[in-house]
Amino acid sequence: MEFSSCYEGNYKTWGRMIAARGVAVAMVDFRNSVHPDSAPEVAPFPAGLNDCVSGLKWVHASAALLGIDPARIVVTGGGNLALAVGMKLKQDGELGLIKGIYAMCPYIAGEWPLPQYPSSTENEGIVISVHNNRSARAYGIDAFNARNRSPGPPSPHGMMSRACRR
Repeated sequence: MEFSSCYEGNYKTWGRMIAARGVAVAMVDFRNSVHPDSAPEVAPFPAGLNDCVSGLKWVHASAALLGIDPARIVVTGGGNLALAVGMKLKQDGELGLIKGIYAMCPYIAGEWPLPQYPSSTENEGIVISVHNNRSARAYGIDAFNARNRSPGPPSPHGMMSRACRR
């Protein structure tokens, strides 16, 4: 939700590796909260979340065109965003749009490091650095400080920036 794009090499490679296993892959590019990437806007919570939900709905509605089974859609990606998509769908009564969620690297504690979570120290810097708590500040410090556990109301700007299709 903070940075990066599905157009970056590591994510394109990850998508291709999954697709090579015979799985259809749709990667939604969303508005970041720290700096623009392929989507030119920078927008705080819930913009990126709404973009991902919009992208998911487009994939579901376009299943026949894409040649996929809409009953087998699984949301995955950065753990927090994947989980937030599921929460948003549940909140809106649309959880039936997906079969499941696979949350990779969910940083759900909200701040790091924490002594009760040894992995928050052991894994620091392997792929990303979370000890600066920049993501909490950038993606919506007001929601973080209020302990907002809701994925939030829809944004009037909610949209699918682009879908990376390969």
